[in-house]
Amino acid sequence: MNCYFVNNINVPKCTYVRRAEWFDRIIDKYCLPADAICIAGGISEYLDMEIAFLIRLAQRYPKVVYILGGCDFKSDIPLANKFGRFDNCFNKIQKNKCTPERIDGNKIWIDKLVLGGSLGFDRYEDIKKWDWWSKDKDEIYNFERNRLLSVINKEPIPDIVLSYYSPDAMQINSTAKIWHYGFGKKQEIIEKNGNLILNNSCDVTNSKYSKKDFLINL
Repeated sequence: MNCYFVNNINVPKCTYVRRAEWFDRIIDKYCLPADAICIAGGISEYLDMEIAFLIRLAQRYPKVVYILGGCDFKSDIPLANKFGRFDNCFNKIQKNKCTPERIDGNKIWIDKLVLGGSLGFDRYEDIKKWDWWSKDKDEIYNFERNRLLSVINKEPIPDIVLSYYSPDAMQINSTAKIWHYGFGKKQEIIEKNGNLILNNSCDVTNSKYSKKDFLINL
């Protein structure tokens, strides 16, 4: 099974009538065909675009897994309502297509692979109170670190971890085969203790990496 890893797509607002074709251009620009696609946050700050884009991915990929973070939390919609809107829309996806799965302090399975992680933010809090763009991020770091530790240190141990911040930033060691994080405008593939740490931000130019580097056979 192969999986494509990507983050910080930042889908802009679009009123184009045939949006499926417009989404396809974004997908073809930043992604490659795979058995599964994992998104480490940064989908869109516009709720309707975020939902429509994930649904379009579900029409093209057998498995879609994502977390939220970054631009996803700029929305003025309270987070609890936002999550409800996601679930209601995904429940209406046509038959024989996959349903995008959000990782939120839980684990999911793709065949025999275990995926786990967290959003990095408290979905029940008003994001404006966090002031997470400020320099003081201790509360947010601690929240995500505790959520991640509760997931990655319990059996079954995840093969793939999705998070907003990197393991080094949170001082976490993991035995996961892949740790995919979404913070920062960067593209990197780091081998550490036999594992891969990935960041495939779409807003990087003149990168030494190609899309094929983030298509991983598992």
